[in-house]
Amino acid sequence: MTQERRLFDAIGELPDRQIDEAGTHRFHKRVWTRWAALAAAAALVVGLGTLAMRLLGGASSEAPGANAGGGGGDGETYMAYCGPVFPLLSLNGAGGVTASRNVDYDFSPYATRIERYGDGEDEWYETYDNEAIVTDSYVLTNETDEAVTLELAYPFAGSFSDPETYLPVITVGGESVGAGLLAGPYAGGYCGAASPDADDTERWNLAQPTSWLDYKARIESGYLETVLDEFPVLDQPLIVYRVSDYVVPETDAVNPTLNLEFYVDEGAQIITFNSNGGTNDEQTGYRARHIGGLGNTYRAPQPMYVAILGGDLRSLTMQGYENGGCESGEELEITATLTREETTLGEFIQVLIADTDGYGWYSQPGQTEIYDYLPDGVFYGCVAEMIEQYGFLSDNPAERYWGAMEDFLGETRSVTRLMYRTFELTIPAHESVTVTASMRKHASYDFIGENAGRNGYDLVTTLGSNLTFTEQTASVSRTECIELVRDSFGFDLGAGVTRVQLDMEQAHYCLEITKKEEP
Repeated sequence: MTQERRLFDAIGELPDRQIDEAGTHRFHKRVWTRWAALAAAAALVVGLGTLAMRLLGGASSEAPGANAGGGGGDGETYMAYCGPVFPLLSLNGAGGVTASRNVDYDFSPYATRIERYGDGEDEWYETYDNEAIVTDSYVLTNETDEAVTLELAYPFAGSFSDPETYLPVITVGGESVGAGLLAGPYAGGYCGAASPDADDTERWNLAQPTSWLDYKARIESGYLETVLDEFPVLDQPLIVYRVSDYVVPETDAVNPTLNLEFYVDEGAQIITFNSNGGTNDEQTGYRARHIGGLGNTYRAPQPMYVAILGGDLRSLTMQGYENGGCESGEELEITATLTREETTLGEFIQVLIADTDGYGWYSQPGQTEIYDYLPDGVFYGCVAEMIEQYGFLSDNPAERYWGAMEDFLGETRSVTRLMYRTFELTIPAHESVTVTASMRKHASYDFIGENAGRNGYDLVTTLGSNLTFTEQTASVSRTECIELVRDSFGFDLGAGVTRVQLDMEQAHYCLEITKKEEP
């Protein structure tokens, strides 16, 4: 699907208060699966035919812990939690193969000055990088008399909007290998609005993971099975109205607004894009959706889409107003081109993604993100997954969502999830191969409170992995710029203890550091 391809062809300019019969267009259905999408990136990964096997139990939609901060102890939470370092796993079993592991945290980025911020010469300050370079190394040994081929997956926590440096680079025997990329669903949950009388059963706000225990709950309740499932097929018939080419007369109005008013049948679902307000009357079926800011001279107003699942819009009218209140007596003669198309929900979403680049309008200029590495169709599939699980296709939709596609595109890009670098490896009989995953890892932290200013890093030893580990160790390097504040690993920088043996019966290890004060 290219940027040039568009769902909507203009069918002529209509009177601003009525719709005559409009042409329709049918589009070829394009069904995405995680595996088809991965196959489209065949140069990246080989031999994934057996990945559809089920490894774990059923998926869970339970919300993780509340968004409370409190430092990074073994079971405590962070206000901004970046997730632990996870162990390598095999998607087709690992019988006869043993593994030893070392995780190294390199803190050399803490010596890097980022830049100065501020509006004036005397109003600036400097920040320092609070990322570590993580090198997660494995020696995999084939203990059998025959060669063993493994389909390996390296999990990591993050979002599609993370910079590409957070994407693990996989090497085998010191040589970089092409690796596929799988994406799981949102790893968090939802919580009530932040008010004293909020109902905890309501889901108005995102509740991103705040502790490794949130990931533990997800993984143990079947997260990987969801990753290996096909994406939802959104082939529901959809009627889409597109409003564009606004003509606004010269006016002193601060917020010229175009309002669509219409009626819908009971059970119909309204879906919008670029609408910034509206009204619902459930008893009469009356609806209104509007787009404001049409007098904006520095950013041309974008087309507004109003789509309907389960029926069509009845008694549709368009009227301009001086502001978003859309009240009688404040009418303004705004005209626009209105088109109507028949398509499917999936095709509509795919076109919005292509036209908006996955709603990445707030990305850092010039920054390449993990989003840019996604195989074809994966982002669309994750949007469809979120709509089906939490949105207007869910049997129990979250109150947060009311049909605005901006919510699903933007949050699919930004929410935390588990992703997996996938690659195939053949180990000859009685031989060993070294596999390494390297990435930059942002620190977890609290915004406020007694633990503010501390940066946390953690790992899990065996969570979610089916490898047979003979030993695990951890190390820290380039520690000149940091001080340990809290540490369950057992490092002692003063005594030169920078490498320690891990107890694999201990599920989780963590440390907290601060940057040393400069002389």
